[in-house]
Amino acid sequence: MTTAVISTRNTAALDLTLRLPYGELAVALYASDMPTRRLPARDIALEQVAAWVARGVERLGGEVKVWWLDFQSRQLGIRLSEAGATTSQERTEYRALWPQPRREDSALSLAYVVCDLLRQAGHDRRFPSVQVELPMGGEVYSVKVPARDIEMAARLAESHQVVTAPSCGPLRRAAARSVRQLAGTGAAA
Repeated sequence: MTTAVISTRNTAALDLTLRLPYGELAVALYASDMPTRRLPARDIALEQVAAWVARGVERLGGEVKVWWLDFQSRQLGIRLSEAGATTSQERTEYRALWPQPRREDSALSLAYVVCDLLRQAGHDRRFPSVQVELPMGGEVYSVKVPARDIEMAARLAESHQVVTAPSCGPLRRAAARSVRQLAGTGAAA
């Protein structure tokens, strides 16, 4: 089993990596300079991954945009799991969010490995939830909501940014830019 050694040379990137939940890490990594091929766990340097995460967040326009893309992906995943079968529209929406299946697989796998390495290094990867009461049609429904969703939705509202569902254009452009850059450097994609 690999043990994470955490350097303090790039604390801003590491702080960002520690702050992001699994799904947001995957979105940021997808948009980063991360190679498309899967990396063996033994070859993963947390400092390099943190730099990729920071670059992906920057390319997508900030932490709120990364959260929004992850939120859209989670909502689509819920719809797909509830439907039991996918429609062509849902498959189209999914491919719009994650246009390159191999890159998606690599980003999701690397995000999982990073979360595991951070847990091994003693970082608590549990994110709190908040019980929210929603009045609807004369009834009050109690729903458990990730606190991160509330925080980021509030930041989005404060910023007056308008995002649409699915707001995947930045993810697609960032991924294409990463792939072009990797091809230009001769790195394996």
